[in-house]
Amino acid sequence: MASDLARAELVLIKLVQHKHFEFDIQQLNSGRAPQGGGRLGYAQLKFEQQHPLLLPSKDPLVNRLIDFCHQKNLHTGPHLLEALIRQKYWILSGRNLIRNRVHSCNHCFRFRPTAKIPLMADLPAYRLLERMVQDFWARWHLEYLHTLQTRSKWNKESANIKVGMVVVVKTDNAPPLHWPLAIVTEVFPGQDGIVRVVRTYRGFLV
Repeated sequence: MASDLARAELVLIKLVQHKHFEFDIQQLNSGRAPQGGGRLGYAQLKFEQQHPLLLPSKDPLVNRLIDFCHQKNLHTGPHLLEALIRQKYWILSGRNLIRNRVHSCNHCFRFRPTAKIPLMADLPAYRLLERMVQDFWARWHLEYLHTLQTRSKWNKESANIKVGMVVVVKTDNAPPLHWPLAIVTEVFPGQDGIVRVVRTYRGFLV
């Protein structure tokens, strides 16, 4: 069974190579699939590690191969995944391609969600007056705060959420992997053009 899978894999790889490296294969004029070489001739490595199979950077089979290795190795990061893949395959411009495939992994996206935090909206007039009074009486014990670390939350712009974006809905008392996914169907920008409320099929989200 393993030998059958290996033969099938080699057939598919040869088809991809003939599609993208036809001229080079004609120049080689041999029955062996194009492989990389280097200065590892005397290293104690397997033949496929010394001469990895050459693959293009733009082919659906290469994408599937990277995804398979990523899942097989427990969704490892791009650096380790590149090292593992190069034990058998040499993908042209493989570093960027592997990084893009890892970043587009849905499992990894759910495990490492990043919240979109918009700028704080301007306060209404009456709330502004109330805030000024509170700040006046509280200022005497807050003066030291200028020496503390400046917090950037709500003070720096982030990209606006748009219709069609896939978002992770943060759920209290649940681990990140159990937070549901949703698609934004409508956005409600404020007077300053910044989106703070959106609608999904799960309802309104703030």
